[in-house]
Amino acid sequence: MRVIYYSIGKSHAPQITAAIHLRLLPMDRHPSSLEWNRIPYRYGFSGQDQGRLLFAGRYCDWEVYLLPLTGKTEKMVPKVLRATLDLTTISNQIILCPCGKIPLPPMEGGKPREKWLERYYMPLVMKVKETEGDP
Repeated sequence: MRVIYYSIGKSHAPQITAAIHLRLLPMDRHPSSLEWNRIPYRYGFSGQDQGRLLFAGRYCDWEVYLLPLTGKTEKMVPKVLRATLDLTTISNQIILCPCGKIPLPPMEGGKPREKWLERYYMPLVMKVKETEGDP
């Protein structure tokens, strides 16, 4: 299976969600500062990355991708991707997963503050569990 994590506008939600899916970040607790540094593209995306599928890694039978979207076409790209997937025979093997828009975390001691983790991190863990079919 393949999963594509994306969000509309500037957000680190796709990178964090992909890192959780790849088990670079824990699912059962908040990440340490060392674990936090493992997030792919944690400093954001370049202008050349916009609108391109970026391979983040593999975990078990999953291939995990990121799709950075900003600018004028950010709302249209997911619709075009869904329509394109509907035309292919592999559409049941690809999950297009919106991650929402979350603010960048305020850092403390090399990792996000506890309040931010409580509010934003655990819902992203739940999103990964839903994507993997583990409610």
